[in-house]
Amino acid sequence: MSVGRLILTIALFLSTSAQAQERATVQERFATKESSIYGHATVSSHVRNDFYDSIGAGVDLGFWGTENIGGELRLHYFNTTLGAEAQRIQETTGLTPDARPQDMMVSAGARWSLGYGKFHIWERWVVHFDPQLVGHAGVTFAETRLLPTLSLGFSFLTHWRWNIQAKFDLQITVQSEERAARGQVTSLGFLPMLGVGWAWEGL
Repeated sequence: MSVGRLILTIALFLSTSAQAQERATVQERFATKESSIYGHATVSSHVRNDFYDSIGAGVDLGFWGTENIGGELRLHYFNTTLGAEAQRIQETTGLTPDARPQDMMVSAGARWSLGYGKFHIWERWVVHFDPQLVGHAGVTFAETRLLPTLSLGFSFLTHWRWNIQAKFDLQITVQSEERAARGQVTSLGFLPMLGVGWAWEGL
């Protein structure tokens, strides 16, 4: 082998080794959840076919035991008023719905993180997120009534700088209420919720 071929072979070998060392690796998570606690301020609208309009605000407190499973406590207050149609009926007939306006929801539940990802916004910001399943069980206070309440749905949790988090929950609710004329009634509802808060990592 000539000296020229030897030098060319060595140069190609070194070039290949350098490229192998620079090969992209799997990036570490921007924000980890394992052994962390969090608190989120929340706003919502509870939509039910009960002639009421319910706007709510509250707080979610939670703990992640692992990267995928976490527990959560929820306290949520509602400002509930008669809808336009119910107001018209009340003014013309004096009748009101047999359902009672919701005042507060207290529940406990769990979150299951299905994965982790990120995407670009306007080629400038990177949003890190977890798609999650979330379920809760508790009670809703409606004047003097207590309504057993279950909720289940999908959540989109995003992570930002300084451990700031934002989430968007879409949950279906199932409630049972003892009504004056019809007895025990089961009702379905829709509970979209926005939350913004902070996480404390590495407990």
